[in-house]
Amino acid sequence: MMKKMMLMTLVMVLSISAHAMGFKSARTETFYLSDKMAHELSLTAEQYEVVYEINLDYLLRLKKADDMLGVAWERRSAAMQLVLSDWQYKKFLAIEYFYRPVKRVDDEWRFPVYEQYKEDKFYFSHPKAYKTYKGANKEQPASVYADRIVTKPANAKHNAAPAVYVGKPKVKYPDHPDDRFTDRIYDKPSTPANKPIEPIGTRKEKPFGIP
Repeated sequence: MMKKMMLMTLVMVLSISAHAMGFKSARTETFYLSDKMAHELSLTAEQYEVVYEINLDYLLRLKKADDMLGVAWERRSAAMQLVLSDWQYKKFLAIEYFYRPVKRVDDEWRFPVYEQYKEDKFYFSHPKAYKTYKGANKEQPASVYADRIVTKPANAKHNAAPAVYVGKPKVKYPDHPDDRFTDRIYDKPSTPANKPIEPIGTRKEKPFGIP
């Protein structure tokens, strides 16, 4: 009887683990998602760091399909409202692949953002949090981010999801990661405001859930 109960417990643990997203996969997908949010929402460098943490918190809490729009999702939306400006948050709510970033298809986690962007392209380098943050705040309420001081852009900018990548940004200060946002091509008067920049690099990893 004891052995049977232990076996049943082991099966339950393995089933839960099979549905949970591992840290490596969560970090990879968080970077991809946050990079696109930084582009479309015109995040400042400080916002980019915090948005990465919030997104990672969310993905690390996904255990089953119900979690996608459950407490973890509500907590993510509340945290985003704290760190985004009013116009950024309204745009965040209006973009489905940011607002509801994960789907469960054929028992796998899928990310709608890949339907809009090339899977191996990025606009920005890894945030500092990519190497240092492991989800320490994931079980904390959204208010944990209320005291994070971030610079918020005052004016709304439109950067659409690109159908074609054009141009190439130059890195003026490669030794200072926080300056990587200063050379966005669409900020220059000679370039149309609705013309997106080309991502700065490619990914080596396969997107999670895609063979």
